[in-house]
Amino acid sequence: MSSIPLRFTIRNENAKLSKDSHDYKLEYAMQTVDISKLTGIPETMLITVRARALESQKKDPLVIDKKALDILSSLSTQDTSKTKVSPGSQVGVLIRTKFLDNIILNFIGQNQEQNQDSVIVNLGAGLDARCERLKRGNVKWIDVDLPEVISIRNHFFRQSDTYKMVAASLMDFKWMEYVDNSKPVLFVAEGVLMYLEPDNVQKLLKEIAARFPGSQMTFDVISPWMVKHSYIHPDVKKYKVQFNWGIDSEQDLEKVIPCVKVIQCEKMMKLNTEKWPLFMKILCIFPFFRNSSKLMHIQFPPA
Repeated sequence: MSSIPLRFTIRNENAKLSKDSHDYKLEYAMQTVDISKLTGIPETMLITVRARALESQKKDPLVIDKKALDILSSLSTQDTSKTKVSPGSQVGVLIRTKFLDNIILNFIGQNQEQNQDSVIVNLGAGLDARCERLKRGNVKWIDVDLPEVISIRNHFFRQSDTYKMVAASLMDFKWMEYVDNSKPVLFVAEGVLMYLEPDNVQKLLKEIAARFPGSQMTFDVISPWMVKHSYIHPDVKKYKVQFNWGIDSEQDLEKVIPCVKVIQCEKMMKLNTEKWPLFMKILCIFPFFRNSSKLMHIQFPPA
């Protein structure tokens, strides 16, 4: 499969949406958006959006993300090593995406059955398109990320009565003021928490638990072994960033949030095993690798 070139554009206000059979195409004038100043952790969002775009071109995709294709494949610029996703990350991102998608849709569906509207808060949203791809009914969606990331999102997503983008650090808890705690809330953190310092992860989780008792959260987590070896990660090492937080098991969360309920915890390497590259299947013989990444769904203690 040929690689997808990468470039960001500003959409013309006069863009038109045309429909050809079941395919939707955007027709608009394009201007290049400068992302040269995007560095460090925010830049790692390109791993996820590119992996989803590549997956969407496959014959048997785990996830179809047309928005990722809209952002990437309709634009062009010089390709670099950073825009290439390693085989392991390609599979990992899509397994993670599918898991979190299912948690979100189940959460929304269960609340709709009880005639309740949900609130989904996407922490460190990057260029994630779930706000459009998983939109159901009157669900309110809030995407939170750093100002430099939100400035890019503004070119591809539009706010509405049910969708808001908040430009803030996750550790600036003022973003929580935008979240309606009178409704069921699900927090989503994809590829985010492992980059935070352990003290900040504890502060963030404790603040969510205090302000939104009974709310739920779904996220991915890595092991302490993976934290120590982030320098060998084939994609992360390109961005001059490192992992900082990890846990060995779901029981470790109780040290941070007493009485937290673990609804689901899955070892990533045990999901969709047929998709993983052969070398990673071989590495799974070793427990340190087999247990290096997990997907979690938790509920914070009630008030």
